[in-house]
Amino acid sequence: MKILVGAILLAVLTACQHRQLVPESADNAAVRFVQAFNDQDVEAMLRAVHEDVRYMFVEADQIHVETKNKQALAAYLPTFFQQTPATQSSILYSQQQGYHISQVERATWRDQQGQLRTQCSWSVYQLQDGLIINIWYHSSFVCSAD
Repeated sequence: MKILVGAILLAVLTACQHRQLVPESADNAAVRFVQAFNDQDVEAMLRAVHEDVRYMFVEADQIHVETKNKQALAAYLPTFFQQTPATQSSILYSQQQGYHISQVERATWRDQQGQLRTQCSWSVYQLQDGLIINIWYHSSFVCSAD
């Protein structure tokens, strides 16, 4: 049975490997948050988050807390956008289950030499009262070819 389930999962993943897995109609808090990020619309980003929002990065068994509340996020974002003004994020996969939204996001930016860079990351957004209260960005990885 495990072999059959594994084979089905492998077939589904292989079939979806080069397709965007976000339905065009996908509209959830995380999708809107990323859209506001791409527009560098700090106010829209802040409207999407809870007062106690935590923005975290996960690396193996370590969690780095970048911001611990909405006020800290409001202070962090303008500096981030100033340092990386051309950064954009596209959503390759987004799915909401209950109060959690899982996404694969592809970030693109230009480095100091002007070279285009890209990386992917798995992110999880947790909602409370319809607002984002926790954001976990997991270790980046090389995006698969389209």
